Amino acid sequence: MSAPERDAPDDEVRRKAERIERERRRKPMFWRDLAHVGVLGWVFILPVVALSWIGHLLARTSGALWPAVVGVLGGVALGAYLVYRNVARSLEE
Repeated sequence: MSAPERDAPDDEVRRKAERIERERRRKPMFWRDLAHVGVLGWVFILPVVALSWIGHLLARTSGALWPAVVGVLGGVALGAYLVYRNVARSLEE
């Protein structure tokens, strides 16, 4: 194994340590954090509303209630997954 290949993991660890240290020194920013929470709200609510509306339309045309229920539950599941993915990505950074 050559020397540059052995140094690559060390460089990556050093970069991650520097990034973590920068984040520790960074002051909390109230408005940025509040905006992030607001975005998470929209990320959650838009799939719920969209799939609920589609389920409602399908329920009206079919005469059954289950498409509306499936739309709401599907929207909640999709919204929760999208929020989870967004938060996980933010925590990685």
